[in-house]
Amino acid sequence: MKSYSPKVKKQYKDVISISDNITLDDKSLTYVVGELQNYSLTAAERDAVAEAFEVFIGPSLKGPQGQFFTPRNVVKMVIDMVDPGPDDRIVDPACGSGGFLVEALRYVWRKVDNKGKELGWPEGEIRDEKSQVAIKNFRGIDKDDFLSKVAKAYMAILGDGRGGVHCENSLDAPKNWLSSDSRKDIQMGTFDVVLTNPPFGKKLAIDSQEILQMYELGHVWSYNKETGYYEKGAIQDKQPPQLLFIERCFDLLRPGGKLGIVLLESIFGMPKYRYVVDFIIRRSKLLAIVTLPEDLFQPNTHAKTCVVICEKTAEPPPKPYEIFMSDVKWCGHDSRGNPTYTIDTDGK
Repeated sequence: MKSYSPKVKKQYKDVISISDNITLDDKSLTYVVGELQNYSLTAAERDAVAEAFEVFIGPSLKGPQGQFFTPRNVVKMVIDMVDPGPDDRIVDPACGSGGFLVEALRYVWRKVDNKGKELGWPEGEIRDEKSQVAIKNFRGIDKDDFLSKVAKAYMAILGDGRGGVHCENSLDAPKNWLSSDSRKDIQMGTFDVVLTNPPFGKKLAIDSQEILQMYELGHVWSYNKETGYYEKGAIQDKQPPQLLFIERCFDLLRPGGKLGIVLLESIFGMPKYRYVVDFIIRRSKLLAIVTLPEDLFQPNTHAKTCVVICEKTAEPPPKPYEIFMSDVKWCGHDSRGNPTYTIDTDGK
């Protein structure tokens, strides 16, 4: 059994615990390194770290926790549509293994590269700027200790920014967060961009009255036909976490900030969730809604989802206004998770 060197444990103490060891003999370790050295995890088109987690944790553990990671092509689409810049403060309050953070960091770094080349910056100055962007502007939270460490490691492999990932319950009041660094790093109303795919599932319902009472969407809402408005009532007995995450995302954003979020499509189609849609349109300008194929999260779950892009506003925007809408028919794999292909006229 090999142990990480004291230097490595000290440098990456937020990723590797003092007691952590590599439980492989020399021969096995040599074989693993030999097989992996032919591949670059950071340059892969697919999220190799998240997909490895999907395989090894198993459906029996994954499902109850709602940990179905967003395919990389969807992550890229969301980031392209939101279009964050080097000066934007970015957070994912349900960051999992860090897919949105990693891809957003790559996206922003490309902008830094382009700016540096246009202005003739030396390579060292471009590297320093990219490092500062990662350290200052990228934040992530996940309540799962293992996943938050995976996200930290992923950011460390990419270059930097791991110090901005924290293990906390995003839905709890910040004053209850265990780490003072978390409370200092992640403050409500200070972010320019929120990118996230919050956990969903009936088995994950939040039933803590202390948490539910903090949220508008933690209450029962009824429609008043006379006034044309929804009226807040008693605290819900329980509420799916995804609904509370919608409100938490708006809490994190500054006015004018943008949200890119993956939500269950049923929120926009079932009458019982009309108060949630009302909540969103009264607090933001909807920029885009993209419905995603049912195969997207299969074979792990049949949940039908959509992407919502919106901009937080101080008051409801005047109507009517244009909203981009798209119905995506194909996601790149079938219901068993196997890649699917189209053939062009050249037979490729």
